[in-house]
Amino acid sequence: MMWFTFHDTQYQYQSSTQPLKFGAMDSKQGEETDGNTYTGSPSPSPVADVAYQMPEGASQRGDVSPQPNWSQQSPQPKWSQPFINQYAQNTMYQQHMQQENYQNWQMPAYGCDFAPRFGAPYPPRASDNMYPPNHQLNSMGYQQYPSWHSSSAASSGSLRSLGSLGRGDNRKKSSKRRGKEKKQPVASVEVHYHAGMTLHQIKGRVVKVAKDQDGSRFIQQRLAIANNSEIQLVLDEAMLGIEELYNDVYGNFILQKLLEYGTDDMKEIIGKRLHSDTASLSRMVYGCRVIQKAFDELSKKDVANLISTFKGNVLLCLYDRHGNHVIQKSITILSSMAKEARESGDDDLCSFFLSSLDPIIDEIVRSVEDLSQHSYGCRAVQRILEHCIEPQKTKILDSIIACQKKLLEDQYGNYVVQNVMTCGRQSDRDAIFKSITVNNSVVKFSTQKQASNVVEAMLRLGDANQRQKIVQQMLDCFCVDQHYETESAVVSMSKNAYANYVVKTALEVLEEGQQRDQLYSELLSNLAELEVVPFAKHIVAKVKTYQPNPKD
Repeated sequence: MMWFTFHDTQYQYQSSTQPLKFGAMDSKQGEETDGNTYTGSPSPSPVADVAYQMPEGASQRGDVSPQPNWSQQSPQPKWSQPFINQYAQNTMYQQHMQQENYQNWQMPAYGCDFAPRFGAPYPPRASDNMYPPNHQLNSMGYQQYPSWHSSSAASSGSLRSLGSLGRGDNRKKSSKRRGKEKKQPVASVEVHYHAGMTLHQIKGRVVKVAKDQDGSRFIQQRLAIANNSEIQLVLDEAMLGIEELYNDVYGNFILQKLLEYGTDDMKEIIGKRLHSDTASLSRMVYGCRVIQKAFDELSKKDVANLISTFKGNVLLCLYDRHGNHVIQKSITILSSMAKEARESGDDDLCSFFLSSLDPIIDEIVRSVEDLSQHSYGCRAVQRILEHCIEPQKTKILDSIIACQKKLLEDQYGNYVVQNVMTCGRQSDRDAIFKSITVNNSVVKFSTQKQASNVVEAMLRLGDANQRQKIVQQMLDCFCVDQHYETESAVVSMSKNAYANYVVKTALEVLEEGQQRDQLYSELLSNLAELEVVPFAKHIVAKVKTYQPNPKD
């Protein structure tokens, strides 16, 4: 139990000269700790009266402490026991600071948490010896001037800093600000590469240099003019650390340059090393570039063998943002090789290339509906339509026509259908034409964002008979506007955000004749209504410049 000694409060009220003594008793010895007293003029303190009860005989220990002697350095006081109540400690501290500095007193800016914490000494009292010599101030940890009225407590002598001394957790005394210290960056050693250097000078460090921006540039420039011994040096070390260079932002260029400037034997070594990692590298942001470079630089048979390793991983690559580019290039390059072999009369070589491409084609055909509706997969489907020779193209065309009704209105599938009309057979265009004209569906598809693209493509790529049938549906149908009034489908389509492009295309591609004149006449009769519609501005411009052919 810890007790604090006070003089009788009743006696305090009667006498203004009797000093007041605060101290902490040692719980073991029953005596006050040396150097841990604070004296001042007494004042009524209800907190002290209420919060603390004097033990019997406390007045006998209430001796007045002597004035502090600043000429002799006293040891740092250490409280042997904490206060009973933190609030009482803060309140008493503020009261006695007010007594000691009544002329300049103002409420502390820090609130009730302003008092020094457990184990911290009080500031010096206001007296003639208020400011001792600087060397004693430094040893005591105080500032040259009192800081308890200042709002800044960042300095080493502020009360905030003093409050951190002598805490129960035995923290080390520090004068630095609290917070994370900024780590100083490690000075990097700059290496300067010049034209006179050779690749032999970086022997044993090729992989490390290749992963540096300047080092990678140096190796690339040197490989372009290096002899076979230098290229072999880089190749040997690159093969040992090829896993580090595959997908490195700078290191991948070294592998590409080795494929470009290396000998045929060197290229064959790199190609064989790529066989085991083709699918995984194709899905890497930089590794996919190495694979595509290998397609350009390796021999035709090595390329075919490399592409055949995609078997079972085609869909995995097609749904990847990087891998789909590798599959597209595989389709393009093997199809061109097969065409060249067929044109040269080498059927065996053509069959070899086709057999290497078949695993990719077969996996795409089995999932053509889903791939055609995917942002990456639709690209590979279109590459097959554009580059593959007839046996493989027939497989993909038949699969697309079987699901073309669903693809018409898809945001990606509509591009596949348009490509079918461009690269497909006449029977494929007829099947698509039937889908967009059945049950007078031209107006319906024309007002849809995706399907309107297919209607436009049919007007451009279909034959004359198909174009006339599409325009005739536009002239024969009627629509109901927003006021529930009936109007011509051509006028209604001209006001629509998507269908207006179909009308504009019809005016451009429709052959001269009675049907074309009828279409212009319908638009001219509603020209005043169309001029106020922003979507119809291109149609209005065409109608105004229209000059009908004179009748014979």
